[in-house]
Amino acid sequence: MATKSSSSQPAAGAQDITRVRDILLGPQMREYDQRFQLLQRDVERLQKSIDQLIEQLHEQADSQTRSLDSQVERFNGLLAEQDQRLAGKAAEESGRVHGRFEELAGRLEQQGAAQALKLSQEMDRYDKQLAALDAALAKKLQALQRETRERDDDLRRELREMVEKLTHDKTDRQSLGQMLVEIGDQLIGGGSAVSLDELLTSLPAALE
Repeated sequence: MATKSSSSQPAAGAQDITRVRDILLGPQMREYDQRFQLLQRDVERLQKSIDQLIEQLHEQADSQTRSLDSQVERFNGLLAEQDQRLAGKAAEESGRVHGRFEELAGRLEQQGAAQALKLSQEMDRYDKQLAALDAALAKKLQALQRETRERDDDLRRELREMVEKLTHDKTDRQSLGQMLVEIGDQLIGGGSAVSLDELLTSLPAALE
């Protein structure tokens, strides 16, 4: 019984303290509680605003990322398209230059062939002219040789006849030798071009 009364005394003391505290600090504690609840609601509201702001920032970041990706993709497409256009223009220009080069090469080849043909024709013409000139010179040389032989033959025949005539007329050997020496001198001095008439003209003077 004494133990029960002793254990209930501290509980009664705590209740008394709480009662005293409520009496003394009750209004302030209620005010603190209200302020704390207000602050807690403000903190919750701010946290909610922060969460919304963070979410908006995430959405904006995602939107900007998507927009940036779209712009990058568009720019890549434009660059690829421009590269294709430039490649097409380069291929077209290369084909045009190659065609022009082939055209010039063909033209030069045709001009070279025409020049070669013209040169060949000129060479053939010159060869024909040289052949004709050689033939004409050969004919003139043959005619001159023939004429020279004929003159020599005529001269020998005339001389032979003169010698026979002088021998028949019994011309002395000294006069005949002198005559032949003079005729030889005339032949040596005038060459083979001395005419028969000149020799016949000189014979009477040589015989006197």
